[in-house]
Amino acid sequence: RFNQRDVQRLEKVAELISAFLLQRRTALRATRAATKTGEERQRHTLHQLIFEAIQEGVNVHTPHGDVIEMNAACLRILGLTRDEMLGRGFSDPRWRTFKADGSPFLADEYPVAVTLRTGLPVQNVPMGIELPSGELRWIVINSVPLRNAETDEVEYGVVTMKDVTAQHQAELRLTAKNVELAAALAAAEKANRVKTDFMGVMSHELRTPMNAVLSCANLLSQTRLDPAQKRMLGVLDEAGRQMLALLNDLLDLSSFNADKVRIDPQPVPLVRLIEDAAVIWSSDVRAKGLTLSVRIDPGLRAPRMVDSSRLLQIIGNLLANATKFTSEGGVTIQAWPEKAKGGADRIAIEVEDTGPGVPAEAVERIFSAFEQVDVSSRRRHGGLGLGLHVARRLANAMGGDITLETMPGEGSRFTVRIDAPIAQDLLAGDASPNDSARTEAEARDVLCVDDNPRNLFVISAMLRAAGHSTTECSSGAEALEVLGRRKFDVIMLDMVMPDMDGLETLS
Repeated sequence: RFNQRDVQRLEKVAELISAFLLQRRTALRATRAATKTGEERQRHTLHQLIFEAIQEGVNVHTPHGDVIEMNAACLRILGLTRDEMLGRGFSDPRWRTFKADGSPFLADEYPVAVTLRTGLPVQNVPMGIELPSGELRWIVINSVPLRNAETDEVEYGVVTMKDVTAQHQAELRLTAKNVELAAALAAAEKANRVKTDFMGVMSHELRTPMNAVLSCANLLSQTRLDPAQKRMLGVLDEAGRQMLALLNDLLDLSSFNADKVRIDPQPVPLVRLIEDAAVIWSSDVRAKGLTLSVRIDPGLRAPRMVDSSRLLQIIGNLLANATKFTSEGGVTIQAWPEKAKGGADRIAIEVEDTGPGVPAEAVERIFSAFEQVDVSSRRRHGGLGLGLHVARRLANAMGGDITLETMPGEGSRFTVRIDAPIAQDLLAGDASPNDSARTEAEARDVLCVDDNPRNLFVISAMLRAAGHSTTECSSGAEALEVLGRRKFDVIMLDMVMPDMDGLETLS
């Protein structure tokens, strides 16, 4: 049992222990507080280091827009000191900033102003800013709101910025280069159009007198000539036809470049057309000691809807190419009907020669304009290198293409495939509208109208040689005056005349 004295002694001990525990608790709290203060100081220091180490510029604005904090990158980008930056708001007149289109930023258009006003982030706004040194720098700005954790009100606007001056200048240089290239391209296209127009006009202007030369040569061939004269006339005719073929190719090339190629399908007896092409080129083929063979599938006897002049030109160009490059052996023409994948009627015409063939690396090149197998080929054989190019472009315009199978030393096989529907209205027999042109015509009274004296002379001479009578007029107005006095069976009108063209005269 504890007596009164023992109780008093225990109370004294309890007081001592309580004081000790209180002192210890106080010391522990002090230690903890000191530790917490140290940790907070470390965190603050770490945050400050990170803030300063960020490569992008960062600044913090109050709700009124004044800057209260920024990092070193921000000062470097804006070219300002810390003292110059502190307290400067976005409405400060010292800011000289520009939009991408060159117009100035208004105070309420700054990204941070929008963020503080709306509470919404603003991203990737390009801004040009004039530094105190006068240098123009381009930056990209983002701004975000910093909200109070308890009230959710916007307490600060935080801005980040990135210097994109080098990128902007590179884009300006690229834009300027693109403008320069576009101007150069436009100039080149204009020059090409001028060249194309010039080639077309010159080819047409040269072809007109060449037609007169060939027509006169044809008329002369129907007169009495001695052997020497006949030989000279033959040379004249052959050279003229070669010249006309070159002019036609040049004119077609200019038409291709100007997208003015016209295809006019008409019912055509293909067997006769292919045979005519063979006849036209037979003298050239035999002159080189070569053979010319023609094999036509019976399935082509029905008339087909094709442009006869264009198809004849394609076959002629292929025959000219085969004849030019073949020194021994021969040339073979084959033709047969085909069906396209969709069931459409097509025809295939093949021109095969026993010439030197074409190297694999030159197969596609020879279909380009002004290209031949090699330079020596042009020196040996002449030509512009347009025949195959024009032939393929014409085949393309007629819904087809030309392919080449060749082996060096074993000859070449060119095959043209084009759309050629059967002329349903002319299936009965081998008739064709062109057949009527082959029958002997009755003598007619013809009015010839052309402002070109050479053409007028040639047309009239050829008509008179065929047994017709002619009256000549050099203008539409003169033709109308003559027509007011008498009638004619046929009127031949030049489509292009200076004062009144053919269509106007006809109307």
